[in-house]
Amino acid sequence: MVGKIFDFIVHLYFLLGAMIMFRSYLSVVQVWLFPVLPIWPVSLILVILIYYTVIGGLRSVCGLSFWGVWASILCTLPLLFMFYSYLHPLYLAPVWSHSVGEILLSSKSMVLQYLGIESIFVVYPFLHTPAKSQKWAHFALLTGTFVYVVITLITFMFFSEGQLKELIFPTLHIFQVFQIPFFQRIEYLVISIFLISVAANITFGLWMACRMVKRSLNIKQHLSLLIYLLIFFISSILIKDYDRLLSFIQIYATAGFYFLYLYVPILYFWIQLRKKSLKSNGALKP
Repeated sequence: MVGKIFDFIVHLYFLLGAMIMFRSYLSVVQVWLFPVLPIWPVSLILVILIYYTVIGGLRSVCGLSFWGVWASILCTLPLLFMFYSYLHPLYLAPVWSHSVGEILLSSKSMVLQYLGIESIFVVYPFLHTPAKSQKWAHFALLTGTFVYVVITLITFMFFSEGQLKELIFPTLHIFQVFQIPFFQRIEYLVISIFLISVAANITFGLWMACRMVKRSLNIKQHLSLLIYLLIFFISSILIKDYDRLLSFIQIYATAGFYFLYLYVPILYFWIQLRKKSLKSNGALKP
């Protein structure tokens, strides 16, 4: 009973993360592509895409995730080579202008960017050879961290501190500098390509939420999927301003922080104590 309650709570966590990713991408589309178009047509198209991916099972979700990785790399490489002359490394100085406490607090506020590793708790039972897959999981984390750090450093060196405070989605502003004769607004192409990566994150989180609610409440996955997608669609209409979305993002980031740095360590030590207890009683086989 306690396990089912925890499963239900964690499923809400994954569901909230998927919904935030869904609404955040719609905000990008609304600000950059279609500022005067109602958001519901774009939301409906994205909902249909997500439905057909998630209903296909974990293989379909992993396939989309594979292409999502390449989409992220494709959007990152131009930042490395095409905007080098526009970067100002002095924007990073002074490095030690903040105390250790302030740096640690900033690390807490940035935990949102590193959430996702906790999905291994749901996916692990589906791995045929977990020991062999371990190195690939570490490589995936290293790649994701590297891409994020590169984008962050380039953004910090491209914009001043004052500009970063005023701009919404500042990384997309970088692509406005790059112009080609046959394509005037390159950021349109970047946002379209980035849809693959965003859809991969949404479908993965939604698949995990549907999987866990099936375990906790015994609800069929396709039924819970339809309910959650309806919630996504309604939320895209009700959450109209970015400030309200930021409040949901803050809730999710706080939950993710305690999930990673409180729940996971407690769970680990509890399992170790449980193993020692069973082993001492002779109930645990070597």
